[in-house]
Amino acid sequence: MNQKNQHKPQRNCTRRRALVFLAALTSCIVLGSLTFNTWATWTVNRVLRGFDVHAQVEQIRLDLSQYRMLMTGLSWKSLHGETHMEIDTMELSIPFARDGRWEITSVHIESVLLVVNTSHRISNESTPPFSGDFNSSVLIDNFQWQRLDVKIDEGYTAYIHSSEAREIALNNDRVDVGDFFLGGAEFASPSLPEILHVDSSHCSASWSRSGLVLQSDGLSLPGLFFEGNLTWPMQKSRGRVLLDWDRVQPWLQDTNMRSWLDELGLSNSQTTLTWSSLAGQWEMSAKGPHWFSCQASGADSTWQSRVEFDSIPPVALAVWPANSCHIDIEGSAKHGRFDISGDSTLSALVHANVREPWIKWILDSQTWPKLVLEVSRWGEVINSKEDVLTATLESDGESVSVVTSQLQSTVPWSVAGHWAQNRVDLRAEAGPAIRSDDTLAMSAEGRVFLLDKGIRWNGHIHSPMTEDTMVWSGSVDWTEIAPTWNTSIEGMGVNLSAKGTNNPLAAMNAGAGCLYLQPATWPGIECKGHIDPSQSMLSWILPSLILEDTAKFHISCRDEEANMSLNFPPCQLSNLSFGPSQLNFKIDSGEAEGRASVHAQLQEGTIPLVLNLNLEGKEQWEARAEMDVQNGRFASLRVEAKPPKADAGWTWGLLETVIPFGDQFVSLKNGPVFFSPNFLSEKDSDILLGDDVGEV
Repeated sequence: MNQKNQHKPQRNCTRRRALVFLAALTSCIVLGSLTFNTWATWTVNRVLRGFDVHAQVEQIRLDLSQYRMLMTGLSWKSLHGETHMEIDTMELSIPFARDGRWEITSVHIESVLLVVNTSHRISNESTPPFSGDFNSSVLIDNFQWQRLDVKIDEGYTAYIHSSEAREIALNNDRVDVGDFFLGGAEFASPSLPEILHVDSSHCSASWSRSGLVLQSDGLSLPGLFFEGNLTWPMQKSRGRVLLDWDRVQPWLQDTNMRSWLDELGLSNSQTTLTWSSLAGQWEMSAKGPHWFSCQASGADSTWQSRVEFDSIPPVALAVWPANSCHIDIEGSAKHGRFDISGDSTLSALVHANVREPWIKWILDSQTWPKLVLEVSRWGEVINSKEDVLTATLESDGESVSVVTSQLQSTVPWSVAGHWAQNRVDLRAEAGPAIRSDDTLAMSAEGRVFLLDKGIRWNGHIHSPMTEDTMVWSGSVDWTEIAPTWNTSIEGMGVNLSAKGTNNPLAAMNAGAGCLYLQPATWPGIECKGHIDPSQSMLSWILPSLILEDTAKFHISCRDEEANMSLNFPPCQLSNLSFGPSQLNFKIDSGEAEGRASVHAQLQEGTIPLVLNLNLEGKEQWEARAEMDVQNGRFASLRVEAKPPKADAGWTWGLLETVIPFGDQFVSLKNGPVFFSPNFLSEKDSDILLGDDVGEV
């Protein structure tokens, strides 16, 4: 009995030791697991901060037995906060390296929220989250998400249903997607009349520097349906694309492209494109809208096509001379011929040549093709054999040359340009209006320098007939916020200089505003010059004008003020003789005033006429003209013009008129009389002129 009692404490001690060991082992495993997960979370967040990525993971749980990891609470935002993304849970297999690339068996995301705020100011110095070359390859066997929500500026939203992509391969020069299954999507936007639904679709794609491959059994997007396979460059493929322009329209509602649906006549129409390529032969056809069709076919060495326009879309009617036309195209590996024909108003021929095959030139070309253009008919501009226009364009990769001419026209001319090393050389020649010999009436040469800080040019025009030369030079400097420019023209009796800031064409918009007596902001411009009596340039434009002295002018404007002055010397225009004349005009803060004085003599021996004109503009324009017609006897006229309002156009008013008639004066008896193109009151339907003797 004593022996049994001696063994019992020993067994209890051994049992206690075993329990303590198991408890310690379990605690170590649990603590080690928790510590390892915590360490993994800390390491990933540390790496993200090290790459200056504004992202954070709340927790990472590793399942080494399944070789998987679970991320929860993943959030990321861009450097300036304009983009924010949240992922609730992302389960993925632990990446491993094999054959020089990283592989991930599967990625599964429960839900993703992407918020974009375009109102945030983005610095020009922003950098992407990661920089440097992407020298590794990544293969993802399976990528899935259950829900993707996108919000842009709180007005644009997208919800993309459960989708899946398989066999995604990425490296620095290629992207492959073996299969992509889109579960459908909805898009909402203030510019869309209703929520836009996208049906579920399936496709596969591959992109690399050598080409593109897209294949689908039925890819459906709003207004677009695609089936087949499409490759570029063209390989073995067959497919069809259908565009429904009415369904595309909502996508264009809030863009500048919305207008060309109407301009091209695409409303209520569809376009179908089909193609096939097999054993070195290919065919393609396109039809729709109602005015357009195209057929093309070819092989590696030859190809041909015919494009027909049964009618010309509205947007092109203003510049296109024909109401219908067709283009016949044929070519070989390095040559193309385009024959454009319409009705009796259009005929043109274009030849194009490249130094390498067309496919290679399209994919990776550093030069223009050599183009030869011949236009034998173009509306009323070119309507005879003598008016044929020719043009050529050539490029060797480092320079481009262009020559355009009409050598057989009544006024033969040619223009040649050459661009190389940021420099443009120009040369133009023109013959006399009536050709009696081969002497050129005028030639011009110029050179333009394209600089980092701006542009500079100089050139001259020479007239062999008058042995006179005009020099034109100038420059533009756009290194400042407000670009500065200057230019000068000297020679052929003309001396002009101008300088300013900002775009000088903005003065046209300011002038249009002043016409309606609205305050306008003028660009800074100062322009002055004179034309000598010996001028030869003006004699080309107005051969019947003879100046007896120098004509001078000065124009300046800045901010809300503009001034113009013109002093014209005695001159003769055909049978009219003019004495010294002046014009002064000023605009300040939307108010205008001007003075003009003109001396004229209709025929030799008649009494000279003196016209004085005063012009004022405040809320409306008012003009008063006086003319000395007979030894101190004046004819006068006072009129006004009111700018258009929302409900009416311009309103014109005849306020006063006085006309000498023998010993009497005829004046306006029932003034003032107001009228506009859209309105004429019954009360003021007549203009009554008269004096004490009678009325008209």
